[in-house]
Amino acid sequence: MGERSDRDFSAYPAASVILPAHTKVDLSFNVPVRGHGLSLTGRIDNLFAARYDEVARFRAPGTIAVIGVHYQH
Repeated sequence: MGERSDRDFSAYPAASVILPAHTKVDLSFNVPVRGHGLSLTGRIDNLFAARYDEVARFRAPGTIAVIGVHYQH
């Protein structure tokens, strides 16, 4: 994502700030298990732990991983 302007409300009056550009890589997958109606699903957000703020002075979370099983009968 490219740099963008925001407001920093930590002091009065709120100051204009420029949030720097950043790159965030997410990954998701869905792997069927043959003949069982099951699939293994997963998602990894912020795969490379990019440090960035989506809103001035509020750090975005680091890497988050979620896995699950989907059953379809």
